Amino acid sequence: PFVKDSNVVILANHGTVSFGETVEKAYWWTEILDAYCKILMLAKDLGRVTYLSKNETQELLALKQQWGFKDPRLDKGMEDCDICANDVFRTSWGNTGVNRTAFDPPPAMNTPQASNQPVDYEAVVKAVTEQVCKELGLSA
Repeated sequence: PFVKDSNVVILANHGTVSFGETVEKAYWWTEILDAYCKILMLAKDLGRVTYLSKNETQELLALKQQWGFKDPRLDKGMEDCDICANDVFRTSWGNTGVNRTAFDPPPAMNTPQASNQPVDYEAVVKAVTEQVCKELGLSA
């Protein structure tokens, strides 16, 4: 029932299924999901995952659309939904038996995201540099 409203379905413990107008588009949906997952894991390793604001998310969705990647969140029927809360799947998520454990859910887009403290960019750069050097076997 969700094929019309999505392009990638994550299967609990089984990987993903992607679909699109062409096989190549379906492949790129999988690549986009893979890149997103890598970004989430790297962000978590650095200390926290900070989600994009509603405006930033809408800008990215518009860019995807310009590149020819249709996104159901831009359809008329989804105009009042929370674009990061997976409204399409909300009613069925509890039936899956899968629990969210790795990452906190994104904040609701209709409320401003509170910042606990300013970002220490020097500390972030230092942490990234140390991790890269560690992976390359170099001393920081």
